[in-house]
Amino acid sequence: MHLGSPRQSEKLIYILPDFIQEMLSKGYSFVTVPEIINDRQD
Repeated sequence: MHLGSPRQSEKLIYILPDFIQEMLSKGYSFVTVPEIINDRQD
């Protein structure tokens, strides 16, 4: 997903908020790459 690209067929930007809410409602969580790396080092 590259926002600002000339492609008009990219619809992910429009469904992303709903997708995130759906995943959160199912118990998923979102973390950053540094959080994953730090968790593995502990």
